[in-house]
Amino acid sequence: MDDIIQKIIGFEQKAQSIVEVARGELRSNNENMRLEIEAYRAATHGEKDSEIADCISLMNREADEAIKHLEDAAKLKIIQMQRKAAEQRDEWIERLYSQIVGGDAS
Repeated sequence: MDDIIQKIIGFEQKAQSIVEVARGELRSNNENMRLEIEAYRAATHGEKDSEIADCISLMNREADEAIKHLEDAAKLKIIQMQRKAAEQRDEWIERLYSQIVGGDAS
């Protein structure tokens, strides 16, 4: 009878030892999983940050191109207006002179 009780006690001690090993492995696996999740999050954030930076760069290039196009169009319009003014300057001076001298100030 004492043999049976000693065997049961031995099995209980083995079972407790196995449970402790399993708990240790569970803690280790949980820590490994936490570290892998953190690494994945960091990698994902890095990729997204890179994508965002690429989008910002593209938007800035497109904005710069649009601004350059508008500046070029404005410069062209200024040149056209200057040419028109140069072409009509004599006519405008003559009209103004006629209005002043002729008294036609309408």
